[in-house]
Amino acid sequence: MNEGFFRRKHKIFNNLQLKNVEPSSIRIFKHRLKQKMNLAKEDDLIAFIQKLNSLSK
Repeated sequence: MNEGFFRRKHKIFNNLQLKNVEPSSIRIFKHRLKQKMNLAKEDDLIAFIQKLNSLSK
């Protein structure tokens, strides 16, 4: 993973803390979204969404 990814992830978590959103809430949301999209537990949701985005261009 590159350094930019970690900076972006850190920035996102800081914003979530300011908005009083728990990391566990995000984890549950991602889990439910993966279930609705029929993705396996080990599948990467972010990679899947990026792939969809690149297909639509």
